[in-house]
Amino acid sequence: MRRPIVQQHDATDCGPAALAMIASYYGKQVSIAKLRELAGTDRQGTNLTGLLAAAEQVGFHGRGVRATREALAQIPLPAVAHWRENDRNHFVVIYRISAKQVVIGDPASGLRKLSPEEFQKCWSGVLLLVTPTARLRDRMKSKSSISRLCSLVLPHRRLFLDALIAAVLMVVLGLTSSFFIQTLVDFVFVLGRKPALNWLGLGMLLVSLARVTFL
Repeated sequence: MRRPIVQQHDATDCGPAALAMIASYYGKQVSIAKLRELAGTDRQGTNLTGLLAAAEQVGFHGRGVRATREALAQIPLPAVAHWRENDRNHFVVIYRISAKQVVIGDPASGLRKLSPEEFQKCWSGVLLLVTPTARLRDRMKSKSSISRLCSLVLPHRRLFLDALIAAVLMVVLGLTSSFFIQTLVDFVFVLGRKPALNWLGLGMLLVSLARVTFL
């Protein structure tokens, strides 16, 4: 299971970093700097209202809720949790909840595995539920299809390059043959310039040899 970790730059970045983790989980890369700007982060940090606004501006539905420990098992994950540790406000991402363990992404200290009691001790009861909009899901599916195509093509890029070069040569040589035929008609048959026939014949022979050699 994907559990992206985005490290905060400083203590005021925890909210945008948590939101960046959610975005990365769904395949969308958004910088902390961009999310700070959208959320209105200042020297005091980011509030829940700012995170909601930022989430919606980058293609997600956001909803702030207050939940009980018993209700945690029903929430869609990942979700952002408001956190209080060492008397400081903080935001973390909940990735997994089980009867014995809660796995969180902490912008300050990375991936952490806590007991339900340890989690409950620091969680304020406030959550930010973040899910992608239908439009963002469609965009991510499109990007995923392109990525899969690239992953199939790149290992054989030399073969595709050779095929492309061969196709270009075929077009060029085909145009050259048409040019010789047109010249033959215009200058030899119509104008009667028979000395040009030898040169045209030699040229067509060279083109034919090139087609046999390269194609």
